[in-house]
Amino acid sequence: MVASYVPVVGITLLTPEPEGFLHMSIMIENGRHQLMVVVPERLLPHYLPMVRALTEDEGFGTVVQSRAKDALWHLAADHLPLPHAILVVEYDHGFDGAALIGAIRNRAHTRHLPIVALSSDCDPCIPERGPRALRHGASEFHRVPIDTATLAGRIRDLITAA
Repeated sequence: MVASYVPVVGITLLTPEPEGFLHMSIMIENGRHQLMVVVPERLLPHYLPMVRALTEDEGFGTVVQSRAKDALWHLAADHLPLPHAILVVEYDHGFDGAALIGAIRNRAHTRHLPIVALSSDCDPCIPERGPRALRHGASEFHRVPIDTATLAGRIRDLITAA
């Protein structure tokens, strides 16, 4: 597996390339704390303003992954630094954020990482998502929209406590 880094105006694109597989995740190298955001690709346009605010306004370095398997690959890669915290967007058909949280908690080198699960108020399954994410090991669960400064403060508190 080869990872190449291509700098693009302060943003680095990480491209794992095992046998014809090509996927891009966005790494924004900024700030003291590194944050991984796992958001299903079809929801990325809705969450990009939040990611941008966490990066530009709140000073987090950010890695955005659109698939759970790519997030797990990144967390397992010895040549990549672990993030200080992880945000998992819970709402999408075919994307099981709680299962991803459980997989992160089951790995010795990542079980200590703070994980914040997010889900939209318009999610019809919201009554089930929060408790399920917490049962699988999320440190906290929040509904969006959420004030970015408040979310950033909670993430910093979790990082400090970890």
